Amino acid sequence: MERPTIQMLVENDIITIDVGGGWIPVIEDENGQLKGCAAVIDKDHTSSLLVRNIKANLFVISTVVEKVYLNFNTEGCLF
Repeated sequence: MERPTIQMLVENDIITIDVGGGWIPVIEDENGQLKGCAAVIDKDHTSSLLVRNIKANLFVISTVVEKVYLNFNTEGCLF
């Protein structure tokens, strides 16, 4: 929903921090109105979708976990 605003900020060289947790999931009904719904939002996946939609040139995920894994649960897993 906020993609146009975020796009405008990025295009004007304004650093933005977006797509955190804690938002209320919504769907658009048959009349175009938004209403709350039961859902789980994966903030990392949502962030990835936003980055691709606005064609960002930098994507950073800040985390407090001890280790970050690349290719988790595969033979080429790195941490």
